[in-house]
Formats: sequence, C-alpha cells, structure tokens
Amino acid sequence: MNFFEHQEAARKKTGRLVLLFVLAVISIVVLLFVASMVILGGQVEDAGALALPVFAVVTAVTLVIVGGGSLYKTAQLATGGSAVADMLGGTPVQRASADPEAKRLLNVVEEMAIASGAPMPAVYIMENEQGINAFAAGHSIDDAVVAVTRGTIRHLTRDELQGVVAHEFSHIFNGDMRLNLRLIGVLHGILLIGLIGSVLLRGMFWSGALHGGHRRRSKEGGDGNVLMMFGLALTIIGFVGTFFGGLIKSAISRQREYLADASAVQFTRNPDGIGGALKKIGALSEGSLMQNPRAAEASHLFFGQGIKSTLGGLTATHPPLEDRIKRIDPQFDGDFTSVSAKRPAPEKSKKSKKEDRRPEVAQKLIAALAFIGAPSPQHVAYARELVDGIPARLREAIGTPWGARAAVFALLLDDDAEVRAQQFAGIEEHAEEDLARETYELMAHLEQLAPEARLPLLDLAIPSLRSLSPAQYKRFVADTDHLIRADRRLDLFEWVLTRIIQRHVGTAFEPKRSSRIRFHKTSEVEAPIAVLLNTLAHAGASDPSAIEAAYRAGAEALALPGRAPVGDTPGNFEALDNALSLLRSAAPAVKKTLLAGCAATIAADHQVTVQESELFRAIADTLECPVPPLLAGQAVATPA
Repeated sequence: MNFFEHQEAARKKTGRLVLLFVLAVISIVVLLFVASMVILGGQVEDAGALALPVFAVVTAVTLVIVGGGSLYKTAQLATGGSAVADMLGGTPVQRASADPEAKRLLNVVEEMAIASGAPMPAVYIMENEQGINAFAAGHSIDDAVVAVTRGTIRHLTRDELQGVVAHEFSHIFNGDMRLNLRLIGVLHGILLIGLIGSVLLRGMFWSGALHGGHRRRSKEGGDGNVLMMFGLALTIIGFVGTFFGGLIKSAISRQREYLADASAVQFTRNPDGIGGALKKIGALSEGSLMQNPRAAEASHLFFGQGIKSTLGGLTATHPPLEDRIKRIDPQFDGDFTSVSAKRPAPEKSKKSKKEDRRPEVAQKLIAALAFIGAPSPQHVAYARELVDGIPARLREAIGTPWGARAAVFALLLDDDAEVRAQQFAGIEEHAEEDLARETYELMAHLEQLAPEARLPLLDLAIPSLRSLSPAQYKRFVADTDHLIRADRRLDLFEWVLTRIIQRHVGTAFEPKRSSRIRFHKTSEVEAPIAVLLNTLAHAGASDPSAIEAAYRAGAEALALPGRAPVGDTPGNFEALDNALSLLRSAAPAVKKTLLAGCAATIAADHQVTVQESELFRAIADTLECPVPPLLAGQAVATPA
C-alpha cells in the first residue's frame, strides 16, 4: 500500500476500534448486571422484580464511568506526543547537549525528517530504561515526538538506530500514531472499572469491614458485606476489562508492526539495520521490557514488546520477536547467543558525497508520489548531505527559541540593501532586545547555505518555535509579518515559509480541528486544482509557451476541462489559500490524484527548480501529505 492507502486503512482501523470498544462496554454491562442480581438475590426477597431498574442503573453508571474515564484521559493527552513522553519519564534532547549518544540520535531523526519532507519532531530519551525500545506518539505530525530508551542509543549502532527511527516514522506516516493515542484514552475508561473495585476493596479492608476488628450492628455488617461483594465483583470484571483492552491493542497493532518493519527496510534499504536492532533485543537480558509503572497504558506504542504478555501471548501487542526477524532475515535460525549486545564502538561520521549520489538519481525519472510517506535511501543520503552542509552556528542557533526566531528573520531578509535596512530597523523597534544583532550574525552564515536547504533548516527549527510562550509566538508572528511587508509585496518563498509556520507551529497555539472529508471526486474540486496548477506552472517557467505547456501537462494528467492557464500571474495568494483550504477536505484518493497533476506540471520541462520544490512541498504539506524533497535539477515523473 502507498501513503494514501495507509491513511484510508487507518480510518477503517478507527472504525474497528469503535466496534471493539462498544462490544467491550456491552460485555462489562452484562457482567455487572449479572453480578448485581446475584448480590441482590442474597439480600432482597423479590430481586427478580428489580431486574429492569437494576439493568438501567448498571448501564447508566457503566457508561458514566467508562465515558468519563476515557474523556479524562483523552483530555490529559490533548497536548499530543509530549504528554506520553512525560508520562513515561522521557527527557527532551537539547541540540546543545554534550552527550554523544544523544547527538547521534538527534542527527538520525533530523535526517529522517528532512528525507521525508516532514517537520522535525521533538526527540526524547527515557533515561531510566535500559532495554531497547522506542515509540512515536502524537495526534498529528505537528505534535509528534520520537522517544527512545537509553538502552537503545547505548547498544545500537548508527545503522541499527536509523532502522528503529525509520520504523517509528512509518507509524507517523501510516496513521498509526493518532490511532494509538486514541486507544490510550479509550481503554482508560474500561480499565477504570477494575480500579474502582480495587479502591473499594481496600477501603473496606481499612474500615474493618473485611475482618472482625470492630463490633457493628447486623445492618451495618450487611451493608459492609454488600460493598465488599460489589468491590470484589468490580475487581474481577476489571480483569475482564484488562483482557478486552489487551485484545483490542493486539487486534489494532500487531499487523501494523510488520508493516512498520517493512517500511523501515524500504526507507533505509538496509535490512541489517532494523534486523540487527531486533536481534539485539533477543540477546540483551533486559530485552525490550519497560520499567516505568505506566508502560502498560502505552504498550501498543512501543517498538518492541514493552510488558510481559499473558495467556500464551494472546494479548501481546507485538508479533513474536523471531517472526519479525525472519520476515527481514529469512536465514535467521532463532539463536541469539551469537548476537553481541555490547555497546558499539564510537562511529566516525559518514558524510555522503554529492558526486556519488546525483548522477545515479539524475539518470532516471523519480515517481514523486511513490515516496510520500516512504522516502528512499537516496532521500536519506540527500538529507544527511543537507544536514552536514548546514553551518554549525546555524544548527546551534535553531536549537533555542531565541536563535530559531532569528534564523527565520534572517531567511526573510531582502536582497535589496534599502529594504533590508528597513527590516532591521523594524526588528530593533518591535522585536525583543538584541534579536536584531542575532539576526545580523546569522545572516552571514545563511549566505553559506544552499538554496534548497532553506526549508529543511526551517523544519529543524520547528520544535524550538513550538516551545515559545503564547505571548512570544504572537510577537513572533507580528515581527515576521513586518519583515514580509517591508518591500510591500509577498513573494512565493515568503508565502511558503509563513504557510509552513502556520501549519506546524501555529497549531500549538491555535489548535485546529481535523478537516472532515467533503469531496470524493476530482470533478468536485476542479476550480481549486486549476489554481494550484497555474501557480506551479508560473513557478517553474517565465516563457508564456513553457507556462502553458506546464499547465496543460497537469490538466491532462487530471483530465480537467479547459486546459488553458487561468491567469497571467500566480500572484493572488488569497486565491491559493482559499483553494488549499477547500482541498484539505478532499478524500485521500483525490489528494493523490491532484498531487499527481501537480507533479506532472513540474515535470513538463523534466527539471525541478528550488522554487518549484518549495511550492510543491507547501502544497503537499497543507494537504497533510509529507513529501520528500524534490532535488534541484532532478528529473521527475508522475507514477503510473
């Protein structure tokens, strides 16, 4: 399956989750009703007459407890992946960290983010966990985190770590991450039944109801016995809820783990990477087990089996370790004794060589859409090359909210000296003290940056920008707006930059609800698609005949009527914004088709300019489709 089919499959998985949840709640209601009737049968003479009222009360109370518990946990997780990382004892990795293992992890995540065209997720290390494990969590790519245990970065080589990170990025792109987070909230309500029972039992014990430590009247003793029996019943039914929870997790997550393993091999073209990581789990005494007491809540998120499974593995959230390895390495014999789990020796940084990669890529056409959500090894190598090419001063700066803002300001500085002077005057007048000086210093380093590295630099700065306070973010938006307006026009790069900031940073301060699917056919959105094609056609060419040819290529790919450009210039960004707002509500299949039309427009002259690449990235990004970078000068083609 491709990215769009995975998104559709994730939606269906959500439907299955709802069905299993409903069945679990019905089972709990029935069991509680039966337990209530049995208990009342020993206390009331005509208990049968109370059956209907008891059933109504049990149903209402169960729905309140389960629904309330689920809503409470869901609200706790509203901030996204960081809430899960904090819950499991994760510590954010700072770019200025002196820990070489943490730096290596950060570099691997940076490369994978750039290679896939996704914003940089926050990175966490679970310091107290010595087993090999990891997870990705978040409601969307905007609030995603990638977290690994200390054991993971201590025992794995760089290639093995890259395999694990690629596995977690697969969960982000395939829609698993959002589904898994919902699962934590939903199952908490079911597990709350057992928790109430255990609390009730402990309360009765300490009050003396479970032993003869106090003399009570018979009525009080009878009331105590009833409460004790209800507490015991709730505790037993709680185990049933736990069992159902395990089955739901198993039903949702097992096959997704196989898929993520396969995707990791596809991303890296190195089966020894993720295969080696899995083998080291089998060789390590700690395996992949998590020690955090709340690990059970998030067991379905982990890279490996995080808690011990029961009932012969029936409720295991992950496939057997040997099965996962054999799918990657069919020659594996199941013997872990020959696998060394010792800490690997420090590795020298491997810098990719441009001359070794570009001729190979340039010799063939790249099916652009085939790599959405599934970057190729060439994209990973290209990402490493970009990261290595970013000046150290810039990389250090974007690791802090202060420096990240200055880097964005520097990206927006105009080439015209007079306009630039006005921009600096505005920064000094409106921005925080000394931010103009930091911007001026970073400007010199930006001159060393390749044009195609501008958006990747912004991607790497996003975690720092998301950590601004609401007041700082509001001021930052006003400052960027001032910089853009200094020359009294909005150019394409400025529009792309602001669009990405709104999409990936603004949602942290002004959350937006996911778009409901409204359009299921391209014929329903022909007008907004035409606006996109027109903008792309003008971005890649200046000659009128070349613009028209590019537009026609995209229109023909989409079978659009009226194959002439809709305007002489693409400068109406309001129209472009409106078009994208509508297209966000299109079904995944429609998004795939319209992006194919965009790629056909770009491919009309068999070249990709930096401007085309940045615009295509912004369009795909707005449509929630992470697209790997299109290399400047690289030939592209749309997939069949």
